[in-house]
Amino acid sequence: MNYHELPEAETSWAFQIVGERIAWQLNEIQQFVFLCLRSIPWNLAKNPIQTQSAQYDAEPKREKTQSEMVDIMAQELSNLPRFHAYTKIIKEEGGRQTVWKGLIETNPLFPLNPNNQEKEIADISSELCTKREEIEQQIRGRQEKWRNVPQTPTQTPQQPPPTSEPPPTSD
Repeated sequence: MNYHELPEAETSWAFQIVGERIAWQLNEIQQFVFLCLRSIPWNLAKNPIQTQSAQYDAEPKREKTQSEMVDIMAQELSNLPRFHAYTKIIKEEGGRQTVWKGLIETNPLFPLNPNNQEKEIADISSELCTKREEIEQQIRGRQEKWRNVPQTPTQTPQQPPPTSEPPPTSD
């Protein structure tokens, strides 16, 4: 059935609803376009579109060479305050390595008594160090494991691994 053939009293209310909906949709589209486009002038003022022309005078920027960057870092390292250091820390979690590089602050050294420095240093060293004999014994044990070759009865027994001490000289 053609709506033109219907009486106006039956179709006027439907046309009114459709007209109000069209007016509402046009208003929403207008607000959306205004919202999207209102920041364009501000963005263009801040970041203008630059094209090549005879009037374009932007200076090309030069990147620093490797030696310049090394010199800058050397200067920065020499100007670090006491008890500060740059570090690179590698951390492995779940088979994936992450690297952190940054500036850290270290603990200051504890004060030493100037009259008794040698004794204090020896006491601290004894706590932090391992005796030479223990280290050489560990080395010999590792070398024996490495030499885990079955010997035949015709072979002569091997000499124990040498220590780092020089052999005694006969004077």
